Amino acid sequence: MDKNFIFRLFESGDEDELIKLLELSFRGWPKFDLNCSVLDHWRWKHLDNPVGPSIVVVAKKGSRIIGCNHGIPLKLKIFHDIYLCSQGTDDAVSPNFRGMGISKELQNMRLDVEKKKLWTLNYGAIGNPILIRSYKKMYNHLPIKISHLVKVTDIGLHLDKMNSKFKIFKKYGYYLLNYLNKIKTLNRIPSIKYDVDISEINYFDDSYDLFWNNIKNNYSFILEKTKDYLNWRYCDSRSRSYIIKKAMLNEKLIGFIVLKINKYDKKYPEGYIVDLITLSNFYEVGYMLVQEALRFLDENNINIITAYFVENSKYEDILISSGFIKLNKMHIFYQHLNNDINIDELNREDPNKIQFTIGDTDWI
Repeated sequence: MDKNFIFRLFESGDEDELIKLLELSFRGWPKFDLNCSVLDHWRWKHLDNPVGPSIVVVAKKGSRIIGCNHGIPLKLKIFHDIYLCSQGTDDAVSPNFRGMGISKELQNMRLDVEKKKLWTLNYGAIGNPILIRSYKKMYNHLPIKISHLVKVTDIGLHLDKMNSKFKIFKKYGYYLLNYLNKIKTLNRIPSIKYDVDISEINYFDDSYDLFWNNIKNNYSFILEKTKDYLNWRYCDSRSRSYIIKKAMLNEKLIGFIVLKINKYDKKYPEGYIVDLITLSNFYEVGYMLVQEALRFLDENNINIITAYFVENSKYEDILISSGFIKLNKMHIFYQHLNNDINIDELNREDPNKIQFTIGDTDWI
C-alpha cells in the first residue's frame, strides 16, 4: 500500500470532506429526503447518538480525505444480557483509490478501536445478493432469516417506474406471487377483540421505557429500544420525517408502528414500515396498526411499501395477511470483538423471540 496514505480517527473539522466523499462514492448521500442539511444529518447520525458517538476512521492522501468507515454504537439484547455493539455503515473510498486495500485497512482500524473499548461485536445488514455471496466468504453469518416484504397497489405503474427490460417476466411474477399470497392468507385475518385507541405521536415519553421493560425479556435478540434511543432515531428533526402511531388500551401502551415516506425520488415516492412491535399477548393489535399504516400510505398515494421482518414471526404473518409478498432476504454478518457469545444458538430460538426490522439498520 502507498506509504503516503494516512489512516487516523475522525477529528473535528473533517466533516465537510467526509460529506463530499460520501456524496461522491454513493452518487448522492443519504438518498432520502431530509429536513436539514446533509452535514447536520451526518452530525445527528454519528455524533449525537445517546449511546455514544460513532467510531469514525478516515484515510487521507495529502490533505484530502479519500476513504472513511463508520461504526454506530448500539445496544443489543442477546439472550439474557445487553451488550454494546457496533453497526458498520457509511464505508466509502473515492473511486480513484479503490482496489488498493484501503477499505479493509479502515475497517480493521475501526474494529481495533472498538475492541479496546470492550464493545462486544460488530455487525452489518446486507440485502444485495452479490454482496451477500462475497460476505459469506469473509464473515460470520447471523443465523436469523429476515424476509424482504413488499406490497404493490398498481403493479403496472410499479413496473413502468422500474424501467426494466425484463418487465414482462417481472409483471407476471408479481401477479403470481400476489395470487398465491391471497390464497394462503384468506383465513388468516384475525378478529379484533379490543377497543384500542390508535393515535399519532411526535415524541416517545416515559411510558416507552416501561413498555421496553415489559417486552425485553420476551426476546433473545433485539435492539434496545428505550425512549432516549427511539427519540434520537425517529423524532430528531435531523434524522428523517417519520410517522409514528401508538396503540393504547385502557390508558396502557400496548404497541407502536413507525412509517416513512421517502420522497428522494419525487416522481415515485416509496413507503416503508420501519418498525412495529406490540406486547406479546396483543398480536391482533399489530394487525390493527398495519391496517392503519396502509390507510395512511394509501391516502398519500404511495404505490409500493417495503418492510423487513423475521421470517415465520408473527409480524411477518401480519404483513402477509395484509397483502404483502415475500421477495429476497436480508442477511446480517458479524465479527466478535470481545465476549465470544454463542450466536449460533439463536438458530434454535422461536422466530417470535427475535426482532429485527429495517429500522434497526440505517437504510431508511
